Amino acid sequence: MNGVIECSRTGAGPFLASRGAITIGAINNTGAATPSSFWNGLIDQVSYVSRAKNSTEVLSDATLVAYYSFDTGLTYIDSGPNGINGTAGGSVSSITGRVNQALRFNAAGSYFQASGFTLIGSSYRSYSLAFWILKTSGGGMLLYMSSYANAAGWCVPFVGLNSLGNIISQGWSSIGAMVVTGPILQVNVWTHIVSSYSSTNGVRLWVNGALIGATGGFSYSSSGLPNSITIAADFSWFYSCAQGSISLGQFYGAIDELRVYSRELSSSDIYALANP
Repeated sequence: MNGVIECSRTGAGPFLASRGAITIGAINNTGAATPSSFWNGLIDQVSYVSRAKNSTEVLSDATLVAYYSFDTGLTYIDSGPNGINGTAGGSVSSITGRVNQALRFNAAGSYFQASGFTLIGSSYRSYSLAFWILKTSGGGMLLYMSSYANAAGWCVPFVGLNSLGNIISQGWSSIGAMVVTGPILQVNVWTHIVSSYSSTNGVRLWVNGALIGATGGFSYSSSGLPNSITIAADFSWFYSCAQGSISLGQFYGAIDELRVYSRELSSSDIYALANP
């Protein structure tokens, strides 16, 4: 359940069916034209796998919301379980990355964006944002969330740089930005970043697999709508959004291995991502 084992049974015999229909959302054991019982609710992302998945695979299916490796050039395919493919605009290019290929932002107005993140748009829900970045120059906008893809609405930068070049991880609460300040990023060096949130630990910032700091627990206040994630852009309408400690301005550099999770990653999870 949500990627965590609840119970199990051993010693069961083999499944004996050889063929037949799979019905989703209803029970029809009478042969009537209309099923006798219905599921009153929603169901999504049904899949069948002809083997028993291990615990790591099940946890990934349940909590890896999106994964952008940027290994397929400029096609922005989501390699995670939900198929939330992205788009890009401005001057972007595919370059050699930290792992295979990466996406580079070459000029003002360059960005990557993906929309439809339902859980991270819900208040109080845990999340983790993980990626490699390589800074060449430029301002502070690395990753922000918004309720609309191309208009103000609810919009908050989650990861970026301050005016001194320190990496910033922040979340949003009823009293404003909750901020963790990290080190100044070296230019032209790949750095692994994880920004995570849980109601227990609040926002936590990890750099190259090491925990930098945490805000302590607080209640995350989100948009209440499916969010969009935007990387690197400095849209003019963003100047009317909440800012916190992150400076505005186009990010120049590259991003690689962007992952979005609907849970707070553990230290072992983050160490593995930072040491591919």
